[in-house]
Amino acid sequence: MKHLFNLINVVLLIVLITSISSAQILRVLSYQGILTDSIGNPKPDGSYMITFRLYELNKGGSEIWSEQKTLQVKRGLFSTILGDQDPFGDDVKFDRAYWLGLQVESEPELSPRIPLTAVGYSLNSTKSDTAKFAHSTPQQNLVDSARIAGTIPDNTITADKILDGTIQRVDVAQDFTAPYSDTAAYARVAPQSGFVDSARIAGSVPDNSITNSKLSNGSVTGTKIQSGQVVKSLNSKYDNITLSAAGGATITSSGDTIIINAGSGGGGTGIQGVQNTNNTLDIIDPNGPTATINVKNAGITSTQIADGSVTTTDILNGTITATDIANTQVVKSLNTLKDDVTLVAGSNITITPGGNNLTIASTSSGIGGSGTSNYVPLFTGTTTLGNSVLLQTGGNIGIGTVMLQGKSYN
Repeated sequence: MKHLFNLINVVLLIVLITSISSAQILRVLSYQGILTDSIGNPKPDGSYMITFRLYELNKGGSEIWSEQKTLQVKRGLFSTILGDQDPFGDDVKFDRAYWLGLQVESEPELSPRIPLTAVGYSLNSTKSDTAKFAHSTPQQNLVDSARIAGTIPDNTITADKILDGTIQRVDVAQDFTAPYSDTAAYARVAPQSGFVDSARIAGSVPDNSITNSKLSNGSVTGTKIQSGQVVKSLNSKYDNITLSAAGGATITSSGDTIIINAGSGGGGTGIQGVQNTNNTLDIIDPNGPTATINVKNAGITSTQIADGSVTTTDILNGTITATDIANTQVVKSLNTLKDDVTLVAGSNITITPGGNNLTIASTSSGIGGSGTSNYVPLFTGTTTLGNSVLLQTGGNIGIGTVMLQGKSYN
């Protein structure tokens, strides 16, 4: 950001420095000023390069003299002697109006330029017209100081230079009004009252001149206060407001911040409304003060149930059917039997569990023996078989070695 410099409260001290060895007046000017930023704060302490220029015009034109030097600034204050580095030329005679321009560092020259005061023109006393006029002026009881002093710059005569009681009405401009002169004019026609309309009597009151002690208690209303300055009201309440916590709420302050929490005590009004975004709930009176929330019929689907969140205690007994069970998960039936099935071992049968297995086995040794093909078996013992005398081959039956063909016997 480009820095801005202001020069305020400038005191232009132009003095005549007399040489000890000579009565000649040195052509230098003493100068003091205050360097501030754009909002009136003094610039930081340090060294600043400042360029001084003299002009014959209050704006525009070319400088008739310039000098650049580095000055120390402390709390914004600085002082220097103009002309000690680059002397004023012979054409700078201080016999006319001059304006001083200042440039800080590489910033643009400050505006407006500063007019030189009357003291600076005392340098012209080396060629004063006072003596010239004194030689030719006629004798009179008083001295025409304006004619003796030559041309006096505007606004250079101070109150100390004016003899008391010498200013008359004819010396005052017709449209001139003394400060607060309307006080008397108004007082002459103002009606009698218990108080004085000070604003009308005093005329225009300068900005920022009314202090707190001048304000009557209760005289400042909300309409007098500019917007965005203070809290004018709180929920249509005025004056001294105290925030009280209730229903478990808490109120704490930190610096300029007031923190209001619903708390955990219950009974508060922290929830201001209830919404149902997936159409699974029935809500009665969602904005309170008491909201009733019910789950809709069939409102809970598998998407609302987290994986692995349903335990056996959450399932009502007798509610799971075979169709609810995925395939390859359980034995849904055994030989069309369901629920709790028990395998019972019959004669010569054993049922032995082992881990997840049931072993079913016979306890008898069974029937054994051997025989010849086509012979009808014959028990040769209680548990053994052998050949009988009967045989069958094709459609014929034989006894022993005799084959009976195409015949049958009853």
